[in-house]
Amino acid sequence: MSLVFSISSACVASIRSMEMLSFLSELCLCGLRIEKYNDFKDFKKRILVATDLFGRGIDIERVNIVINYDFPNARKPRDDAAAADVKSEHPSDQYLHRVGRAGRFGTKGLAISFIADQDDADQLASVQSRFEVDIPVIPDQIDVNSYMS
Repeated sequence: MSLVFSISSACVASIRSMEMLSFLSELCLCGLRIEKYNDFKDFKKRILVATDLFGRGIDIERVNIVINYDFPNARKPRDDAAAADVKSEHPSDQYLHRVGRAGRFGTKGLAISFIADQDDADQLASVQSRFEVDIPVIPDQIDVNSYMS
C-alpha cells in the first residue's frame, strides 16, 4: 500500500488527473476523507493521495511506500486547513511524519521524494543534516525486498 503526499488539495486534484497511469489505477483521493480513509485502511484501495493532514497520528498496517510528490517546504503555499495544522512545524518534521507512515508494525518501508527545485534540495539537505542521515538518489532499479516484508 502506498501514500502519496502533496502540499495542497489543488495538487492532489492534479495527481488525480493522472489516474489513467497504470501505477495509479487504484487511486483514492482525500476529498471524501472519512470514506476514503476507511477504504484505504480496510485495504479496498491501495494508494491514497493526501495532504499533510494525513501525515500525523494515522497508523495503517501494510503501508510500505510513501511518496513525497511535493517535498515539505515552508516556502511553498499550502491549503489553509493544512497550513493551520502544520504551520509551526519545520519542514524536516513534516518529512519525518510523512515517511514515518511507511514501515510501521514491524514491516519494511520505502520513502521516495521528488526534488523539483533548489528549495526542495535545500530542505532535503536540512533533513539529512538534522537527522544525520544520507538520503541517496533513487537507483534505476529497486530491490523489492528492500521495502516488502
